[in-house]
Amino acid sequence: MNEKASFATPVLSVLVVVHNVENFLSECLRSLHKQTYEQAEFIIVDDGSTDASSDICDKFSQLDSRFKVFHTDNFGTLLARKRAIQEAQGEFSIFLDGDDFLPHPRVIECEVELIRSLRTDIVRFDIDVQGSKQQRNSFLNFRKEFYGTVYSPFNIVSTFFSETSLGWVLWDKIYRTNLLKKTLPFIKKKFLVCATDAYQLFLTCFFASTFASVKTESLYIYRIYPPPMQTLVFNWWRRIVWL
Repeated sequence: MNEKASFATPVLSVLVVVHNVENFLSECLRSLHKQTYEQAEFIIVDDGSTDASSDICDKFSQLDSRFKVFHTDNFGTLLARKRAIQEAQGEFSIFLDGDDFLPHPRVIECEVELIRSLRTDIVRFDIDVQGSKQQRNSFLNFRKEFYGTVYSPFNIVSTFFSETSLGWVLWDKIYRTNLLKKTLPFIKKKFLVCATDAYQLFLTCFFASTFASVKTESLYIYRIYPPPMQTLVFNWWRRIVWL
């Protein structure tokens, strides 16, 4: 049991949404458990998993007091992330998908040092992709290499969605948590078919004054794998019904 973290106010919150990722979840949560930074909290929202994911989450919460697990009905990624943001107590926050992982034990320590030194609202760091060469190249082309600082909400939104069209994933960035909390009233009870990252990032950029993208070591491993066809068909049909 990690005792030290239970007496410390968290500086950084890691926000993890979990849904039926039992094959990858242990590696994800183990990468958090190994983090050397004590003043962190790991907010895990189990979005109605029907496999062993719920049990895996509970196991890590018993192992390490930095884990805070919340089990909910399956309302989708958008609302699960909203719950995670509501629960976050850290000054800063990052997102971690339940099927991805952090590459080494000092990631959170590096991220706290990074955003404190830059003093910006949002910082984008470098990541790596685990998948085929074609998948890796395709994603990195979507994400696009960009280094620099952007000021004002209009310019930040334009940088992501108009001018350079940077990839709009949430998990390759560090955020000030109070910035994320400003978006909560605009996240309604909707089950989006797609583009939840784009929607949430747009809202976050709308409230941000400064954004920096800097060259770093890889601070995140994004895993690309083909989901089973029956899962794709089931999720497509269920979401159409929700809409």
